[in-house]
Amino acid sequence: MDILTNTVKERTRHTSAYKIPDIDISGLIGLSSRLKGEILRDFNHDYGNLLSILNTSFDPMALITLFQFYDPRLRCVTFQDYQLVPTLEEFSYILNIRITDDVPFVRVPKVVRFEKIAEALHMGIKEVERNWKSSGGVSGFYLCFLISRAEDAAKKEHWVDFSRLLAIMIYGFVLFPSRENFVSLVAICVFMNKNPVPTLLADAYFSIHSRHKKGGYVVGSCLPLLYQWFMLHLLVRGPFVLKKSSLKWSDRIVNLTSYDIRWNYCVGKVWNIITSYGQYPNVPFMGTRGCISYNPTLAYRQLGYAMEGSQKHVEEFESMYFADGKDPLELEKIAYAWTKIHKRDQTTLSKKVPIAMGPYRKWVEARAADLLLPFARSCPLYEQPPVVLSDTVAAEIYIQAKADNIKLKAKDKEVGLERYFQDHEKAELTRKLKHAQGEGSNMTHAQRQSHDLMEENLYRKQQECAKLRRSESSSKRKVQDSKKQLMEEKAKSARLEEELASLRAQRRGDGGAHSVIRRS
Repeated sequence: MDILTNTVKERTRHTSAYKIPDIDISGLIGLSSRLKGEILRDFNHDYGNLLSILNTSFDPMALITLFQFYDPRLRCVTFQDYQLVPTLEEFSYILNIRITDDVPFVRVPKVVRFEKIAEALHMGIKEVERNWKSSGGVSGFYLCFLISRAEDAAKKEHWVDFSRLLAIMIYGFVLFPSRENFVSLVAICVFMNKNPVPTLLADAYFSIHSRHKKGGYVVGSCLPLLYQWFMLHLLVRGPFVLKKSSLKWSDRIVNLTSYDIRWNYCVGKVWNIITSYGQYPNVPFMGTRGCISYNPTLAYRQLGYAMEGSQKHVEEFESMYFADGKDPLELEKIAYAWTKIHKRDQTTLSKKVPIAMGPYRKWVEARAADLLLPFARSCPLYEQPPVVLSDTVAAEIYIQAKADNIKLKAKDKEVGLERYFQDHEKAELTRKLKHAQGEGSNMTHAQRQSHDLMEENLYRKQQECAKLRRSESSSKRKVQDSKKQLMEEKAKSARLEEELASLRAQRRGDGGAHSVIRRS
């Protein structure tokens, strides 16, 4: 879609008046600073990224400008050639809180059961009853009581109780505010339900939708969470919008195109998409202030799937919107529908690639032209791709193919240069080899004579070695013969000594006999 210039007067729609309430969360930030090391890890494991909400510093004008693009019929924000839809999956990803299959918050019970509240907050029943107050028709705890209770738990190093109290204060003061400096029963019920993401998204949609025409304060939703969601879509090509600039937020946002949006920040995290509940064709929400529905089919691209065709059927979907207590029968139907969740994944959706095909782009552009943008466009913030040649090919695919072609050409140049240097090195080596062969021919004769002399010396040494080996062998044989003769002589000498001893013995015997005869 071509961007209009300042020379063309563009029709715009009327803007709505929004106000962002200013709340002081410095007390909660001070308490959260006590969470460190393993205690902080346990808190994040049990309650998700609640602390990131406290630490988010956002510009309210960014959200007010975003709300001006809200499309009340489709329940989304429609820009010049793309749409953005806050989704369950994205809120779950940002908060790191899983969406369970249980029915979320439905309504506040008519009778307050102090024993359940005491169990959920690790308090005594009498302590709950004594500090349970009412403010403007809303029952709950004053924030100062919970802060004092948390400080006592920190002094005693009861970190489980401290973490639980800090979490419930974030729920009641930031996520689901009812009265100033007050934590209501509504927030406590959502906390005990342990499935806050659907209720959060419901309050966000209900607050924006109810204030779209009436104006006034946008409450009942986590504004820092909405800001995080919106900024995550602008961080790839849009770091400029996060910096201080002379441009107003209206000029920054209205001139962004679909090529300046981050479409894949949670692609690898989302595979199953909740598309509808029960008999409803879309997703009905039950919030703390009322019920409203949204169309997740408009969010396929930002969840990582391709948007291929027109979304005219979405305009025909049943749209639900009523305040709390206005239609209790319909509320019961919605609660029952949440027991039958319908999901889709890659097997039933399009390819896992965040692109937009021609038919969808044309439908969005026609929708934007019919709805009118709230601000006049001027020059785009970033360089835009060329016009796509075919409606059957997504612009992202065309851009990617062009980028790949540029890379291949650069690679081809690198290969050509490498081949040139290799050929040059080969020629240099050939020249050196020929030079070495020419010098070697003059030394061939001398080398041959030296070789013959070496062979003659080697032969002579071998003969001498052989002669020495033979001499050594002869000497060994002579030594062995001498040893043998010596042993034989020793044996002969031993025999002679034995015979001599025998003869001497015989002589001594004969001598004795002769002496006897002579005496007689």
